[in-house]
Amino acid sequence: MPWITVLKHEKPDGSVVKKYRVGAYKNGRRKFKTFTNEKEAKAFARTLGDVLRDKDYNLPRRGEDGRLVPTFKEQAEKWFSTHVEMNCRPSTIEGYRYLLDTHVLPTFGGMRLDEITKDAVRTYCAGKKEAGMAPRSIRYMLATISGVFNRAIEDGLVAMNPAAKPAKIIKVEDTREKVSALNDEEVRVLLDAAKEHLPRFHPFLLTAFRTGCRQGELVALGWSSIDWRGKFIEVGRSYRKGEYSTTKSGKVRRVDMSDQLAAVLDEHRKRIAAEVLKRGKPMPELVFPSATWGPMEPSNIRRDFNFVLEKAKMRRIRFHDARHTFASLLLRKGESPVYVQHQLGHHDISMTVGTYGHLIPGENRQAVNRLDDPDWRNEKTPAKRARIGNRLATGKGKGVRPVCLTP
Repeated sequence: MPWITVLKHEKPDGSVVKKYRVGAYKNGRRKFKTFTNEKEAKAFARTLGDVLRDKDYNLPRRGEDGRLVPTFKEQAEKWFSTHVEMNCRPSTIEGYRYLLDTHVLPTFGGMRLDEITKDAVRTYCAGKKEAGMAPRSIRYMLATISGVFNRAIEDGLVAMNPAAKPAKIIKVEDTREKVSALNDEEVRVLLDAAKEHLPRFHPFLLTAFRTGCRQGELVALGWSSIDWRGKFIEVGRSYRKGEYSTTKSGKVRRVDMSDQLAAVLDEHRKRIAAEVLKRGKPMPELVFPSATWGPMEPSNIRRDFNFVLEKAKMRRIRFHDARHTFASLLLRKGESPVYVQHQLGHHDISMTVGTYGHLIPGENRQAVNRLDDPDWRNEKTPAKRARIGNRLATGKGKGVRPVCLTP
Protein backbone atom coordinates (compact mmCIF):
# COMPACT_ATOMS: atom_id res chain seq x y z
CA MET A 1 0.00 0.00 0.00
CA PRO A 2 1.15 3.62 -0.54
CA TRP A 3 3.06 5.49 2.11
CA ILE A 4 3.77 9.19 2.70
CA THR A 5 7.17 10.63 3.55
CA VAL A 6 7.55 14.20 4.84
CA LEU A 7 10.55 16.01 3.36
CA LYS A 8 11.82 19.10 5.18
CA HIS A 9 14.09 21.71 3.56
CA GLU A 10 15.53 24.68 5.46
CA LYS A 11 16.00 27.88 3.44
CA PRO A 12 18.88 30.37 3.95
CA ASP A 13 16.57 32.69 5.86
CA GLY A 14 15.85 29.91 8.39
CA SER A 15 12.34 29.08 7.26
CA VAL A 16 11.37 25.41 6.71
CA VAL A 17 9.54 24.17 3.63
CA LYS A 18 7.69 20.85 3.81
CA LYS A 19 6.99 18.53 0.91
CA TYR A 20 4.98 15.31 0.96
CA ARG A 21 6.17 12.38 -1.12
CA VAL A 22 3.77 9.52 -1.82
CA GLY A 23 5.48 6.21 -2.59
CA ALA A 24 4.29 2.83 -3.85
CA TYR A 25 5.58 -0.28 -5.63
CA LYS A 26 4.83 -0.95 -9.27
CA ASN A 27 6.29 -3.93 -11.16
CA GLY A 28 8.76 -4.51 -8.34
CA ARG A 29 10.06 -0.89 -8.40
CA ARG A 30 9.35 2.00 -6.08
CA LYS A 31 7.49 4.93 -7.63
CA PHE A 32 7.12 8.39 -6.06
CA LYS A 33 5.01 11.52 -6.54
CA THR A 34 5.73 14.70 -4.54
CA PHE A 35 3.18 17.26 -3.30
CA THR A 36 3.53 20.60 -1.51
CA ASN A 37 0.09 20.26 0.11
CA GLU A 38 -0.50 17.61 2.76
CA LYS A 39 -4.22 17.21 1.99
CA GLU A 40 -3.50 16.66 -1.70
CA ALA A 41 -0.88 14.03 -0.83
CA LYS A 42 -3.27 12.14 1.47
CA ALA A 43 -6.06 12.28 -1.10
CA PHE A 44 -3.75 10.93 -3.79
CA ALA A 45 -2.54 8.17 -1.48
CA ARG A 46 -6.13 7.07 -0.74
CA THR A 47 -7.03 7.03 -4.42
CA LEU A 48 -3.87 5.13 -5.30
CA GLY A 49 -4.56 2.61 -2.54
CA ASP A 50 -8.00 1.90 -3.98
CA VAL A 51 -6.50 1.35 -7.44
CA LEU A 52 -3.80 -0.98 -6.14
CA ARG A 53 -6.35 -3.06 -4.25
CA ASP A 54 -8.36 -3.54 -7.42
CA LYS A 55 -5.39 -4.35 -9.67
CA ASP A 56 -2.20 -6.31 -9.09
CA TYR A 57 0.79 -4.08 -9.81
CA ASN A 58 3.36 -6.67 -8.69
CA LEU A 59 3.39 -5.28 -5.16
CA PRO A 60 5.77 -7.05 -2.79
CA ARG A 61 3.87 -9.27 -0.39
CA ARG A 62 4.87 -10.46 3.03
CA GLY A 63 5.77 -13.98 4.08
CA GLU A 64 4.51 -15.89 7.08
CA ASP A 65 6.85 -13.98 9.40
CA GLY A 66 5.80 -10.60 8.00
CA ARG A 67 8.91 -10.04 5.88
CA LEU A 68 8.63 -8.97 2.26
CA VAL A 69 8.76 -11.83 -0.25
CA PRO A 70 11.95 -11.44 -2.33
CA THR A 71 12.40 -12.08 -6.00
CA PHE A 72 13.65 -15.46 -7.13
CA LYS A 73 17.03 -13.97 -8.04
CA GLU A 74 17.52 -12.48 -4.57
CA GLN A 75 16.67 -15.78 -2.90
CA ALA A 76 18.76 -17.76 -5.39
CA GLU A 77 21.86 -15.70 -4.67
CA LYS A 78 21.31 -16.13 -0.94
CA TRP A 79 20.94 -19.91 -1.36
CA PHE A 80 24.00 -20.08 -3.60
CA SER A 81 26.29 -18.18 -1.20
CA THR A 82 25.09 -19.79 2.05
CA HIS A 83 24.60 -23.37 0.86
CA VAL A 84 26.17 -24.23 -2.49
CA GLU A 85 29.48 -22.42 -2.03
CA MET A 86 29.80 -23.65 1.55
CA ASN A 87 28.95 -27.32 1.05
CA CYS A 88 29.63 -28.35 -2.56
CA ARG A 89 32.72 -29.32 -4.51
CA PRO A 90 34.13 -26.79 -7.04
CA SER A 91 32.75 -28.73 -10.01
CA THR A 92 29.27 -28.79 -8.43
CA ILE A 93 29.45 -25.07 -7.63
CA GLU A 94 30.38 -24.40 -11.24
CA GLY A 95 27.45 -26.48 -12.45
CA TYR A 96 24.89 -24.69 -10.27
CA ARG A 97 26.25 -21.29 -11.32
CA TYR A 98 25.92 -22.23 -14.98
CA LEU A 99 22.34 -23.49 -14.55
CA LEU A 100 21.28 -20.35 -12.69
CA ASP A 101 22.86 -17.82 -15.04
CA THR A 102 22.10 -19.59 -18.32
CA HIS A 103 18.71 -21.23 -17.81
CA VAL A 104 16.86 -20.44 -14.58
CA LEU A 105 17.38 -16.74 -13.78
CA PRO A 106 16.51 -15.46 -17.28
CA THR A 107 13.02 -16.90 -16.78
CA PHE A 108 12.30 -16.64 -13.05
CA GLY A 109 14.87 -14.10 -11.82
CA GLY A 110 12.57 -11.06 -11.78
CA MET A 111 9.52 -12.88 -10.37
CA ARG A 112 8.56 -12.92 -6.70
CA LEU A 113 8.74 -16.33 -5.10
CA ASP A 114 4.99 -16.43 -4.44
CA GLU A 115 4.29 -15.72 -8.10
CA ILE A 116 6.02 -18.88 -9.30
CA THR A 117 3.41 -21.64 -9.44
CA LYS A 118 3.55 -25.32 -10.33
CA ASP A 119 1.92 -24.49 -13.63
CA ALA A 120 4.65 -21.94 -14.38
CA VAL A 121 7.32 -24.54 -13.63
CA ARG A 122 5.62 -27.14 -15.84
CA THR A 123 5.34 -24.60 -18.68
CA TYR A 124 9.04 -23.80 -18.24
CA CYS A 125 9.96 -27.49 -18.51
CA ALA A 126 7.78 -27.95 -21.58
CA GLY A 127 9.49 -25.01 -23.26
CA LYS A 128 12.93 -26.41 -22.52
CA LYS A 129 11.93 -29.79 -23.91
CA GLU A 130 10.59 -28.22 -27.10
CA ALA A 131 13.89 -26.37 -27.43
CA GLY A 132 15.66 -29.72 -27.57
CA MET A 133 16.97 -29.97 -24.02
CA ALA A 134 17.47 -33.49 -22.67
CA PRO A 135 15.08 -34.55 -19.89
CA ARG A 136 17.99 -35.16 -17.51
CA SER A 137 19.28 -31.61 -18.10
CA ILE A 138 15.81 -30.24 -17.35
CA ARG A 139 15.77 -32.35 -14.18
CA TYR A 140 18.97 -30.59 -13.06
CA MET A 141 17.27 -27.22 -13.61
CA LEU A 142 14.32 -28.38 -11.51
CA ALA A 143 16.69 -29.46 -8.75
CA THR A 144 18.20 -25.97 -8.76
CA ILE A 145 14.80 -24.30 -8.54
CA SER A 146 13.74 -26.72 -5.82
CA GLY A 147 16.84 -25.97 -3.77
CA VAL A 148 16.09 -22.24 -3.82
CA PHE A 149 12.50 -22.82 -2.70
CA ASN A 150 13.48 -25.25 0.06
CA ARG A 151 15.62 -22.50 1.55
CA ALA A 152 12.75 -20.02 1.18
CA ILE A 153 10.44 -22.42 3.05
CA GLU A 154 12.99 -22.68 5.86
CA ASP A 155 13.11 -18.88 6.02
CA GLY A 156 9.31 -18.70 6.27
CA LEU A 157 8.93 -16.76 3.02
CA VAL A 158 6.71 -19.25 1.16
CA ALA A 159 4.67 -22.27 2.15
CA MET A 160 5.17 -24.60 -0.83
CA ASN A 161 7.77 -25.67 -3.36
CA PRO A 162 6.44 -25.60 -6.95
CA ALA A 163 9.43 -27.65 -8.18
CA ALA A 164 9.05 -30.44 -5.62
CA LYS A 165 8.81 -34.06 -6.83
CA PRO A 166 10.53 -33.47 -10.18
CA ALA A 167 9.86 -37.08 -11.25
CA LYS A 168 6.19 -36.18 -11.59
CA ILE A 169 6.99 -33.08 -13.63
CA ILE A 170 9.27 -34.66 -16.20
CA LYS A 171 10.09 -38.31 -16.79
CA VAL A 172 13.71 -39.32 -17.20
CA GLU A 173 14.58 -42.66 -18.74
CA ASP A 174 17.27 -44.79 -17.17
CA THR A 175 20.23 -43.62 -19.21
CA ARG A 176 22.99 -44.82 -16.95
CA GLU A 177 26.22 -45.21 -18.82
CA LYS A 178 26.76 -48.57 -20.43
CA VAL A 179 29.58 -50.40 -18.69
CA SER A 180 32.38 -51.11 -21.16
CA ALA A 181 34.87 -53.40 -19.45
CA LEU A 182 37.87 -55.35 -20.67
CA ASN A 183 38.54 -59.00 -19.90
CA ASP A 184 41.73 -60.41 -18.35
CA GLU A 185 43.46 -61.03 -21.67
CA GLU A 186 42.66 -57.56 -23.01
CA VAL A 187 44.05 -55.95 -19.85
CA ARG A 188 47.29 -57.92 -20.19
CA VAL A 189 47.65 -56.96 -23.86
CA LEU A 190 47.02 -53.29 -23.10
CA LEU A 191 49.50 -53.20 -20.19
CA ASP A 192 52.14 -54.99 -22.27
CA ALA A 193 51.69 -52.41 -25.03
CA ALA A 194 52.13 -49.59 -22.51
CA LYS A 195 55.29 -51.19 -21.08
CA GLU A 196 56.76 -51.59 -24.57
CA HIS A 197 55.75 -48.38 -26.31
CA LEU A 198 55.20 -45.89 -23.46
CA PRO A 199 57.03 -47.13 -20.32
CA ARG A 200 56.49 -43.95 -18.29
CA PHE A 201 52.72 -44.38 -18.65
CA HIS A 202 52.70 -48.04 -17.57
CA PRO A 203 52.66 -47.49 -13.73
CA PHE A 204 49.82 -44.99 -14.05
CA LEU A 205 47.78 -47.35 -16.21
CA LEU A 206 48.46 -50.37 -14.01
CA THR A 207 47.34 -48.44 -10.92
CA ALA A 208 44.09 -47.57 -12.68
CA PHE A 209 43.36 -51.23 -13.52
CA ARG A 210 44.43 -52.57 -10.11
CA THR A 211 42.70 -50.01 -7.85
CA GLY A 212 39.69 -48.70 -9.76
CA CYS A 213 40.60 -45.12 -8.81
CA ARG A 214 39.12 -42.27 -10.78
CA GLN A 215 41.39 -40.29 -13.07
CA GLY A 216 41.43 -37.22 -10.82
CA GLU A 217 42.23 -39.38 -7.79
CA LEU A 218 45.23 -40.91 -9.58
CA VAL A 219 46.52 -37.49 -10.64
CA ALA A 220 46.29 -36.20 -7.04
CA LEU A 221 47.83 -39.32 -5.48
CA GLY A 222 50.83 -38.59 -3.25
CA TRP A 223 53.60 -40.85 -1.96
CA SER A 224 52.50 -40.21 1.60
CA SER A 225 49.19 -41.92 0.79
CA ILE A 226 50.85 -45.28 0.11
CA ASP A 227 51.30 -47.69 3.02
CA TRP A 228 54.02 -50.06 1.82
CA ARG A 229 53.87 -52.31 4.86
CA GLY A 230 50.08 -52.62 4.94
CA LYS A 231 49.90 -52.68 1.12
CA PHE A 232 47.08 -50.22 0.73
CA ILE A 233 46.55 -46.72 -0.67
CA GLU A 234 44.59 -43.98 1.11
CA VAL A 235 42.53 -42.12 -1.48
CA GLY A 236 41.42 -38.80 -0.03
CA ARG A 237 41.64 -36.14 -2.71
CA SER A 238 41.12 -35.48 -6.39
CA TYR A 239 42.39 -33.02 -9.00
CA ARG A 240 40.23 -31.25 -11.55
CA LYS A 241 40.61 -28.05 -13.56
CA GLY A 242 43.70 -26.93 -11.72
CA GLU A 243 42.32 -27.45 -8.21
CA TYR A 244 42.67 -30.12 -5.55
CA SER A 245 39.48 -31.16 -3.80
CA THR A 246 37.99 -34.06 -1.88
CA THR A 247 36.95 -37.28 -3.57
CA LYS A 248 33.54 -37.52 -5.17
CA SER A 249 32.04 -38.99 -1.98
CA GLY A 250 33.87 -36.49 0.20
CA LYS A 251 35.41 -39.32 2.22
CA VAL A 252 38.82 -40.97 2.51
CA ARG A 253 38.91 -44.65 1.55
CA ARG A 254 41.51 -47.41 1.66
CA VAL A 255 42.20 -49.30 -1.54
CA ASP A 256 44.11 -52.58 -1.34
CA MET A 257 47.35 -52.77 -3.32
CA SER A 258 48.20 -56.00 -5.11
CA ASP A 259 51.69 -57.49 -4.91
CA GLN A 260 52.35 -56.72 -8.57
CA LEU A 261 51.22 -53.11 -8.19
CA ALA A 262 53.34 -52.63 -5.06
CA ALA A 263 56.43 -53.90 -6.89
CA VAL A 264 55.80 -51.72 -9.96
CA LEU A 265 55.21 -48.59 -7.86
CA ASP A 266 58.35 -49.27 -5.84
CA GLU A 267 60.40 -49.47 -9.05
CA HIS A 268 58.62 -46.33 -10.30
CA ARG A 269 59.59 -44.48 -7.11
CA LYS A 270 63.24 -45.52 -7.42
CA ARG A 271 63.30 -44.41 -11.06
CA ILE A 272 61.90 -40.96 -10.20
CA ALA A 273 64.27 -40.61 -7.25
CA ALA A 274 67.27 -41.33 -9.49
CA GLU A 275 66.05 -38.86 -12.11
CA VAL A 276 65.46 -35.97 -9.69
CA LEU A 277 68.79 -36.65 -8.00
CA LYS A 278 70.53 -36.43 -11.36
CA ARG A 279 68.79 -33.11 -12.08
CA GLY A 280 69.35 -31.75 -8.59
CA LYS A 281 65.62 -31.45 -7.83
CA PRO A 282 63.67 -32.49 -4.71
CA MET A 283 61.55 -35.63 -4.73
CA PRO A 284 58.05 -34.69 -5.96
CA GLU A 285 55.12 -35.37 -3.69
CA LEU A 286 52.97 -36.62 -6.58
CA VAL A 287 53.25 -40.30 -7.50
CA PHE A 288 52.58 -39.56 -11.17
CA PRO A 289 54.01 -36.10 -11.95
CA SER A 290 53.95 -34.62 -15.42
CA ALA A 291 57.03 -33.84 -17.47
CA THR A 292 57.18 -30.47 -15.67
CA TRP A 293 56.77 -32.22 -12.25
CA GLY A 294 53.27 -30.84 -11.75
CA PRO A 295 49.87 -32.57 -11.98
CA MET A 296 49.13 -34.46 -15.18
CA GLU A 297 46.66 -32.79 -17.52
CA PRO A 298 43.55 -34.72 -18.68
CA SER A 299 44.32 -34.01 -22.34
CA ASN A 300 47.77 -35.60 -22.00
CA ILE A 301 46.31 -38.63 -20.23
CA ARG A 302 43.74 -39.06 -22.99
CA ARG A 303 46.46 -38.72 -25.64
CA ASP A 304 48.71 -41.32 -24.02
CA PHE A 305 45.82 -43.72 -23.37
CA ASN A 306 44.63 -43.56 -26.97
CA PHE A 307 48.21 -44.09 -28.16
CA VAL A 308 48.53 -47.28 -26.10
CA LEU A 309 45.13 -48.52 -27.33
CA GLU A 310 46.26 -47.99 -30.89
CA LYS A 311 49.53 -49.88 -30.32
CA ALA A 312 47.60 -52.73 -28.70
CA LYS A 313 45.24 -52.76 -31.72
CA MET A 314 42.21 -52.51 -29.42
CA ARG A 315 38.89 -50.73 -29.69
CA ARG A 316 38.62 -47.16 -28.45
CA ILE A 317 37.39 -46.94 -24.85
CA ARG A 318 37.46 -44.22 -22.21
CA PHE A 319 40.06 -44.06 -19.47
CA HIS A 320 37.20 -44.29 -16.95
CA ASP A 321 36.46 -47.77 -18.28
CA ALA A 322 39.55 -48.97 -16.40
CA ARG A 323 37.49 -48.39 -13.25
CA HIS A 324 34.63 -50.46 -14.69
CA THR A 325 37.10 -53.17 -15.65
CA PHE A 326 38.47 -53.32 -12.10
CA ALA A 327 34.99 -53.81 -10.65
CA SER A 328 33.80 -56.29 -13.28
CA LEU A 329 36.88 -58.52 -13.01
CA LEU A 330 36.57 -58.71 -9.22
CA LEU A 331 32.90 -59.64 -9.42
CA ARG A 332 33.47 -62.23 -12.15
CA LYS A 333 36.09 -63.84 -9.93
CA GLY A 334 33.52 -64.18 -7.14
CA GLU A 335 34.43 -61.26 -4.89
CA SER A 336 31.71 -59.80 -2.68
CA PRO A 337 29.85 -56.74 -4.03
CA VAL A 338 30.37 -55.14 -0.60
CA TYR A 339 34.15 -55.43 -1.02
CA VAL A 340 33.91 -53.91 -4.50
CA GLN A 341 31.76 -51.10 -3.12
CA HIS A 342 34.39 -50.20 -0.51
CA GLN A 343 37.22 -50.35 -3.04
CA LEU A 344 35.38 -48.06 -5.47
CA GLY A 345 34.21 -45.68 -2.76
CA HIS A 346 30.52 -45.91 -3.64
CA HIS A 347 28.28 -44.26 -1.07
CA ASP A 348 25.66 -47.00 -1.28
CA ILE A 349 25.77 -50.68 -2.20
CA SER A 350 22.77 -50.15 -4.48
CA MET A 351 24.94 -48.13 -6.84
CA THR A 352 27.48 -50.96 -7.07
CA VAL A 353 24.86 -53.66 -7.59
CA GLY A 354 22.83 -51.50 -9.97
CA THR A 355 25.86 -50.86 -12.17
CA TYR A 356 27.69 -54.18 -12.01
CA GLY A 357 25.13 -56.68 -10.65
CA HIS A 358 24.65 -58.31 -14.05
CA LEU A 359 28.33 -59.27 -14.03
CA ILE A 360 28.03 -61.54 -10.98
CA PRO A 361 28.68 -65.11 -12.22
CA GLY A 362 25.50 -67.01 -13.00
CA GLU A 363 23.49 -64.14 -11.56
CA ASN A 364 23.27 -66.29 -8.38
CA ARG A 365 21.11 -68.83 -10.20
CA GLN A 366 22.36 -71.63 -7.92
CA ALA A 367 21.67 -69.64 -4.77
CA VAL A 368 17.98 -70.56 -4.74
CA ASN A 369 18.84 -74.28 -4.87
CA ARG A 370 20.55 -73.95 -1.49
CA LEU A 371 17.14 -73.17 0.00
CA ASP A 372 15.77 -76.61 -0.91
CA ASP A 373 15.39 -79.42 1.67
CA PRO A 374 18.47 -81.70 1.67
CA ASP A 375 16.51 -84.94 1.06
CA TRP A 376 13.77 -83.59 -1.17
CA ARG A 377 14.77 -85.96 -4.02
CA ASN A 378 14.07 -89.02 -1.79
CA GLU A 379 10.65 -87.85 -0.62
CA LYS A 380 7.60 -89.65 -2.02
CA THR A 381 5.03 -86.96 -2.70
CA PRO A 382 1.35 -87.93 -3.26
CA ALA A 383 1.77 -87.63 -7.01
CA LYS A 384 4.94 -89.71 -6.93
CA ARG A 385 3.27 -92.41 -4.78
CA ALA A 386 0.31 -92.51 -7.18
CA ARG A 387 2.63 -93.06 -10.17
CA ILE A 388 4.41 -95.88 -8.33
CA GLY A 389 1.08 -97.49 -7.38
CA ASN A 390 -0.13 -97.28 -10.96
CA ARG A 391 2.99 -99.04 -12.27
CA LEU A 392 2.62 -101.79 -9.68
CA ALA A 393 -1.09 -102.33 -10.53
CA THR A 394 -0.62 -102.48 -14.30
CA GLY A 395 2.74 -104.17 -14.42
CA LYS A 396 4.09 -101.45 -16.68
CA GLY A 397 7.67 -100.65 -16.19
CA LYS A 398 10.87 -102.63 -16.42
CA GLY A 399 10.91 -105.62 -14.04
CA VAL A 400 7.50 -104.83 -12.51
CA ARG A 401 4.83 -107.54 -11.92
CA PRO A 402 1.12 -106.77 -11.58
CA VAL A 403 0.02 -106.99 -7.99
CA CYS A 404 -3.34 -106.86 -6.28
CA LEU A 405 -3.66 -103.77 -4.17
CA THR A 406 -6.93 -104.89 -2.53
CA PRO A 407 -7.22 -107.61 0.16
